[in-house]
Amino acid sequence: MTAWANAPGMDLVEPAVRAAMVHYALLALRPVCRAWAVVARLAEAMVLQAAGYPLVTAVCSEYYLEHRGEYAARAPALSGREGLKAVERGAGEDPTPFVELCLRGLAWGLREAEERVAEDLRRLALERYFEELRLSRRLTARQHALLRLLLEGGHGPVGIRTLCRAAPFFVLYGRASEQTARRDLKRLSCLGLLSSHEEGFVLNRRALCGPAWEGAGAAAWA
Repeated sequence: MTAWANAPGMDLVEPAVRAAMVHYALLALRPVCRAWAVVARLAEAMVLQAAGYPLVTAVCSEYYLEHRGEYAARAPALSGREGLKAVERGAGEDPTPFVELCLRGLAWGLREAEERVAEDLRRLALERYFEELRLSRRLTARQHALLRLLLEGGHGPVGIRTLCRAAPFFVLYGRASEQTARRDLKRLSCLGLLSSHEEGFVLNRRALCGPAWEGAGAAAWA
């Protein structure tokens, strides 16, 4: 197996394709053990990491789990020494469908890793922006605290009743009037920090991504 993976000319193969073929070959070698697929994916990840794809490998396994039926259908039917010898000889089943699945998973992983990094950066940028607005007194302490709660996630759309009666917002607005809650929602919406939703308002996590958001919140109150 090692000799085949490092045979002359294999270094000229696109790393993503080589990683997929190593994955396929190890599946062909699998003993009677379901955990062997994990070993095959780990080997694929090592090839990709060596080629400069460190972030993608952390999420590619998620793609295989979500497409486990297609993964099993495209895996080599032969196993053990016979399966590996068939792969080495280029005989037996055509690995192209499996390689195509791996490349599709890699493309998904690249997009997913990029989005996760971007989401973390957006979160940091929004935290700093919220703090700047508070320090410049464009936000009250309560409005700032509300934005921080929404940024932490796990909350659905919020409205006046949600702020005044539901946890964890009740801590901020339980003793305030509905007029205060309405005023805060309007203020944050007009600043483009909240986006209108059919069930209330949600945090606009792309508020700093471009000028398109400006004025969008105010339109909801027009």
